[in-house]
Amino acid sequence: MTANPAQDADLLLSTAIAGSQAHSLDRDLACSQLAALAVQPVDQAILTHLRRQISQSWSRGWQPADLLRVVRRETADQHSAMALDAVVADLDQHGPALAGTWRTQLTGATRWWSADGSWASEWASRHRHDRLAMVIIAVELAALLAKLPRLPLLSPPPGQLGHADTGAEASLDDRTLARVRALLAKAESTTYPQEAEAYSAKAQELIARHSIDQALVAARSDHREEPTAIRLGVDAPYEAEKSLLLAGVADANNCQSVWSTSMGFATVFGFTADVRLVDLLYTSLLVQATAAMTAEGVQRDRAGRSMSRSFRQSFLTAYAARIGERLAEAAQQENDRAAETVGATALLPVLAAREEQVTSKARTMFPQVKSKRFVLRDGAGATAGRTAADQASLHAAEPAPQQAGRQRLRGARRR
Repeated sequence: MTANPAQDADLLLSTAIAGSQAHSLDRDLACSQLAALAVQPVDQAILTHLRRQISQSWSRGWQPADLLRVVRRETADQHSAMALDAVVADLDQHGPALAGTWRTQLTGATRWWSADGSWASEWASRHRHDRLAMVIIAVELAALLAKLPRLPLLSPPPGQLGHADTGAEASLDDRTLARVRALLAKAESTTYPQEAEAYSAKAQELIARHSIDQALVAARSDHREEPTAIRLGVDAPYEAEKSLLLAGVADANNCQSVWSTSMGFATVFGFTADVRLVDLLYTSLLVQATAAMTAEGVQRDRAGRSMSRSFRQSFLTAYAARIGERLAEAAQQENDRAAETVGATALLPVLAAREEQVTSKARTMFPQVKSKRFVLRDGAGATAGRTAADQASLHAAEPAPQQAGRQRLRGARRR
């Protein structure tokens, strides 16, 4: 040790992080020595190191929701709690300059600690950890942050030129948003399939109509709106099947979805209003699908062995495929109505141009993607999922054909 406590703390912290990454005993020794040092230099070293890593992650394409999601996937609850507070500590320095889209990813999170220098100690006391436990959590979190890969940059990070919400954010009419949310909330809460079907169908009609209106307004104005992209979590279990549902919702609403298989999210490309409404609709349909799937109960074969996993995979795959078909039908009906009103020659080139913009942005960000094939191995699960999709999406549910055996469906793009 040296006569400089701050240098000692920084050196031991770096040693512990390197040891954690290498699964070395050096980590345990360094953590024990850190916990025995004076409180203030250790607290300052931990906060400084975490903030630096978090700030670097923004430059590597990560956003708050992405970072917090991967911490939840890879570590325990206490690491997630520390990560959230460390993110708040880093972003708090930007004040009003922080874009609203970043703020919404931290809804409900506040800075509760008194000063940067005592952050780690206050965090340990707040979460009832002793000093050594707090140090180990910080080291493990730092080791995870250090190995995060680079992601495509969706928007400039805080502190860089261009980090601001564009005027396009206001293109989503608040009244339309409120009506869609209300309809989807009713669809999720009702116990009657016919009601859920009607509410979801009406929500899709509003979304499609709003998208067409926005496209026409943009075409008539001098302002050229550019497509954007957001990342949506696709959580276990059944991530692949959920990604197929998201892809269907996106495709029906003038967006494209690319699923990153190892990261727990999909990137949805489209114009601002469209991607926000895709988020709402996907979330609601996933809630409805989960409820319907759970209501089917435990599935067993003739020998009494559990078949629930294959049943549910087939259920969600068939549900996603059928939802995609029906949402596309509903969207096309709105397109046809709009074409009758404004004229096909005025509408179709506008929609085609916007589709090309979205496709171009997705290809630029993910030049190498491939489609995933989904196999339906459980005929009963496929039929139940298709029936649930009929009930969740349109007014007039068609009888679900009895489909057994193996079927192949082309699904979500993935990288």
